[in-house]
Amino acid sequence: MSISSFTVVTMLDSRPAQITIAMPYTKDIPNRVISFKDIYGSALNSTITLVTRNGDIFENGTFSTIMSNAFETMTFHAGLPNRWHRIEG
Repeated sequence: MSISSFTVVTMLDSRPAQITIAMPYTKDIPNRVISFKDIYGSALNSTITLVTRNGDIFENGTFSTIMSNAFETMTFHAGLPNRWHRIEG
């Protein structure tokens, strides 16, 4: 059995306004890694909220997490079914 794994890096721009990003379903991309980067350093003044979709949660049991530091990066792994594991940031 072969397990495919790759990383997706998403550069985010919250200069115009606060933004909310819906994470993909873990079941659609098992064992994948996604990184989110505040590319302009604007999350300090205009936060970025990452939310799970129905049925998924972050490993701490929450449905959302907030990026609020300038140039912040968060990286997640679609690990266990319905669970996003934060591996960096």
